[in-house]
Amino acid sequence: MALGAACLPRVQQPTADDTGDVARGRELIREYGCAACHAVPGVPVAHGSVGPPLANYGERQTVAGRLPNTPENLLAWIRSPQTIDPGNVMPNLGVTALDAADIGAYLFSLE
Repeated sequence: MALGAACLPRVQQPTADDTGDVARGRELIREYGCAACHAVPGVPVAHGSVGPPLANYGERQTVAGRLPNTPENLLAWIRSPQTIDPGNVMPNLGVTALDAADIGAYLFSLE
């Protein structure tokens, strides 16, 4: 039985400073090619429509609709989405731990 987002407990959202470097994260979104699949505010080339748009990411309750939206879960998803949800369309891109923290910081800044 699937639970809707309204059924999940409210997660205390981190500030962008809790995870990494916001400005570097914005640039890394472009460098890793996230823009090919996602629309991301503040990233001029990010108009993709394969993955969900990432506007207001900092207000979301879940990561990939599966996990509570915490920095640890987001960074795990960015680094290895196929481990969390095998067969989903997001590829493992070889994102380093530091780069994932910076990408996460940028995403959490999108409120």
